[in-house]
Amino acid sequence: MRQLQLTSAALVPHAPLLLEGVGPPDPERAGLREAAAALPMEGPVTVVLSAHGTRASVYLGADGSLDAHGLRGHDVAGEAAPEMARRLADAWGVPAIDARLDHGAVVPMALIGLRGPVVVACLSEITGRHPAEARRAIEEGHAFAAALREWDGPPVNFAASAHSGAALAERGPLGTRRGALELEEHLRHAIENDPSRLGSLALDLSVEGGSCGSGVLSAVGDLVTGPGEIKAYGAPVGVGYLVASFPI
Repeated sequence: MRQLQLTSAALVPHAPLLLEGVGPPDPERAGLREAAAALPMEGPVTVVLSAHGTRASVYLGADGSLDAHGLRGHDVAGEAAPEMARRLADAWGVPAIDARLDHGAVVPMALIGLRGPVVVACLSEITGRHPAEARRAIEEGHAFAAALREWDGPPVNFAASAHSGAALAERGPLGTRRGALELEEHLRHAIENDPSRLGSLALDLSVEGGSCGSGVLSAVGDLVTGPGEIKAYGAPVGVGYLVASFPI
């Protein structure tokens, strides 16, 4: 049986404020946007993993908008690959859904400027610093990674979308928490030195740091095989956003 062949892997944020034309000009946000646009995502098919699904599932389509966030004109319309989406959903044991993409997929797709077929999967959204929610998303992330490893389709670009802590500055959603700041350093060290440690950090990142992306980060830790490179990092509103690539 053929198994997954990754052509590239990346970690990308999904905050709408990072998109061109949203909010006032800001050099930090511009740097993140430029780093995402420069990621090498030219393989035959891209699999995107979002942290903001209503449940673990795989989208049959590849279009979405930010209308629900009050942002018109930021639609994405990727090239759907419904048969590949169904195969991934079956391998993962989750439903394949006919719905528009959530913002955890729309924003990274717009930032990267994806071309070619796209399969979008999502994990259950973490809505707060709730251990049970985080554990569920982490388990889903591990199960997604196990299913994707058995991928029998064409080589894959993997674009994972997650934020780190949400307690990195007083202006942020959770103010400043010392534990969140320390976890941020551990996260960056793991990405650059040993991504397999991401899974062990995931629960604390959610419960202590307020990260929405613990499940996605767990999947990344399971799928990439070597140290990554952080291309850009910032916390313009007290939430950690980073763009990282992982050599294949």
